[in-house]
Amino acid sequence: MKSILLAIFMCLFANAAAAEGAWVLWEKTTESGPSSEWKIVAAYPDYKRCIERQKKDFEIIKKGYPGLKIQNISPETIIIEKPNGNNALRSTVISLKCFPDTIDPRDKGALLKN
Repeated sequence: MKSILLAIFMCLFANAAAAEGAWVLWEKTTESGPSSEWKIVAAYPDYKRCIERQKKDFEIIKKGYPGLKIQNISPETIIIEKPNGNNALRSTVISLKCFPDTIDPRDKGALLKN
């Protein structure tokens, strides 16, 4: 009887651990023109750590563009407006997103399933 209960417990524990999964922070930058592909920044054992890294990276990025207009258009995306020389502005869109390790944002079919 103990072995049956132990087997059931082990199965339940294994499923719970597998459900946690890893989280991957991805980055995509779009200048005035074609956008870049998604690139992996780092992987984390849980969502909370991934989001913490995302926030830190945005702070670092913003400090790298002093004096420029930076807009947060979502928690995952910012726009940086840079002068282009002819009194025009050139925009750079930077997205940092956390996805489960089972999702690859370069696979458009995978994103449509979410």
